[in-house]
Amino acid sequence: MTENHVSGMEASAVSVLKRAVELDHSGRLQESLVCYQEGIQLLIDVLKGILLFLM
Repeated sequence: MTENHVSGMEASAVSVLKRAVELDHSGRLQESLVCYQEGIQLLIDVLKGILLFLM
């Protein structure tokens, strides 16, 4: 996994998590939950990518 790919995934995670907070604040809890789950999974994937990059 390249460094650029990891950076792109990190940016995507941030974007999805920001959307989750917006949905959460507007009371759209089911939709916000999906975004939180997707954003957290993206961050986990970023961490895995960083670990692979460092090995």
